[in-house]
Amino acid sequence: MILGAFDIMHVDGHDLRDIGCKARREILFGIIQPNSRIQFSEAVPGDPKAIFYLADQARLD
Repeated sequence: MILGAFDIMHVDGHDLRDIGCKARREILFGIIQPNSRIQFSEAVPGDPKAIFYLADQARLD
């Protein structure tokens, strides 16, 4: 099983919710180990509703 991670809200006892999403993603990218079962999920450009619709149609739930 592979887990796709796209955001991080808490790390090492620190609440990261008050910093921006871009900064949190940079932190997450920096802590994911190469060849681990956790993979960093790249940002998907576009309209979120359209992306969710396409994911639903492809049964990516």
